[in-house]
Amino acid sequence: MIPKRIFSPVAAKVDLSYEINEGKRFYIEEIKIRGNERTEDHVIRRELLFSPGGRFDSVKIRDSHEKLMATGYFDKQSPMPVNMLSEQGSRPDLSNLLVEVKEGRSGVLRFGAGFGMNSGLFGDISYTDNNFNIVDPPKNLRDFWSGDAFRGAGHVFDAKFSPGLKRTEAILSLSDPSIYDSVYSAGGSTFFFTRDRKEYTEQRLGNRFTLGRMITPTLSVGVTPGFERIKIEDVSLNAAQFIKEQAGTRKKLSGDLRTVWDKRNHPMFPTKGHLVDANFEISGIDVNIWKFVASAKKYYKVWEPEWWGAHVLRVGGTIGMVDSTTDSTVPIFERFFAGGLGSIRGFDFRGVAPVDPQTGEQIGGDSMVLYGIEDMFPIYKDLLKGVVFVDAGKADVNTGDIGFDRMRASVGAGLRFNLPFFGRMTFGVDFGIAVKKETDDNTKLININLGGGG
Repeated sequence: MIPKRIFSPVAAKVDLSYEINEGKRFYIEEIKIRGNERTEDHVIRRELLFSPGGRFDSVKIRDSHEKLMATGYFDKQSPMPVNMLSEQGSRPDLSNLLVEVKEGRSGVLRFGAGFGMNSGLFGDISYTDNNFNIVDPPKNLRDFWSGDAFRGAGHVFDAKFSPGLKRTEAILSLSDPSIYDSVYSAGGSTFFFTRDRKEYTEQRLGNRFTLGRMITPTLSVGVTPGFERIKIEDVSLNAAQFIKEQAGTRKKLSGDLRTVWDKRNHPMFPTKGHLVDANFEISGIDVNIWKFVASAKKYYKVWEPEWWGAHVLRVGGTIGMVDSTTDSTVPIFERFFAGGLGSIRGFDFRGVAPVDPQTGEQIGGDSMVLYGIEDMFPIYKDLLKGVVFVDAGKADVNTGDIGFDRMRASVGAGLRFNLPFFGRMTFGVDFGIAVKKETDDNTKLININLGGGG
C-alpha cells in the first residue's frame, strides 16, 4: 500500500489517496497432522475451518487453533499443546499446513464431595471423556490402565452418580458430535433424579435421544424426544392444597426443539464471545404443556496479561414461559422459580416466586425473567478470582408477565477458587444483598458452592 499526496493549488488542503498492490495469493496443498497417537486424524480435521485447495487464511487458522484447544483433547500443561506451521508446497503459490498436537488425558475420573446452597451436601463419583471411542475396547489390562482403550473417536461419554442429602442424581450418556464427520450429531441419555423440596419430594426417571445438525461452525439445531416418569411423594400435611393435588405419578412424553449459537472461545472458562440458547418443548400423556426458555450470555475480555489471569465481564439474561395445552393448570414441577446461585443471588434458592394465598408458600409461576452483570477479575492468576455482580429478575404468575413490574434486584461480591487437582472444580462464595424485594420473598446473604448444582 503506497500513500500518495496531492496538494491543492487553490485551497490549503491535501488529497490523500492509496495505491494498493495485492500480494500473491497462497493456497493450501496438504494438511498434515502430527503427534496424535490416540486421537484419530479425522477427529482433528473436522475441527479445522480450512481444507486442501482453499485459500491460505490466517483468520481461519487462528479460529481453528481456538476450536482445537476448546476440545479438551490436548495437554494444557504443555507450553504449546496445539501448534500450526506452514511449509512450502510443490509450487510457489502452494503451502502445506502442519498441525502439531500434544495429547493429554481427555478422561476425568473423579471421586469427591461438594456442597451447594441449592443442592446441599453431596458425593460425586463420575467419569467424563470427550474423546471416547465405544468400539475400541481394551486388548489387555495394560491398554485399560494406560488410557489407550476407548479413546480417540471424539465421542462424548458421561457417567455420574451423585448421592446427596437434598438431591441425588445419576446420569449415563453417550453422544457423537459429528456422525461420520458430517454436520449431524446424535446422542442418548438415561437419568434418575430425586430432590427433597420444602413440602414434598420430586423424583424423575427418564430417557432422551437427540439428533442435531450444525448449520454453521457456531450455530446448531437439535430435536430431542424424551420420556419421563415423574413422581411427587412425601407431601407435607401443611403444604398448600395445590401441592397436595400434585401427589402421585405422571408420565410425560416430550419433544424439544433447541437452537444454540455458541461463539465462546472455551466451553467452560470463556473469556470472549457469546452463547445464545433457545429451547421450545411440547409434551403430552399426563403432562400437557408447552414451555419456552431462552438465554443469552456475552463475554468481554477486559485484560489478560501473559503473566496473570483473565479479567472478564459477563452480561446475560434468561426468559422463560410455560402454559398448559388443556384446561388443567401447569404442574408445580414444570413451573418457574427464581433465586439463588445461577439466578438472583441475595435471595434463597427458589425464594422468589408467586405464593399460595392461604399458606404463603411459594408455588411457582408460569413466567420468569433474569438479568445479570458480573465482573470477574484475577487476584492470583486463574487460581483465585474476585467477582462483583448485579442480578435482577422474577418468577411471575401468568405466562405473559415478563415486564419490569415486581422485579427483584441484588448487588454483591464474591470469590472463586479454581481447584485443578479436583478436575478443575471451582469453589465459590458470594455475598449478595437484596436491594429490591417483595414481602413474601426469602433472602439469603451468603451463597456457597463447591462443585454444586441446582
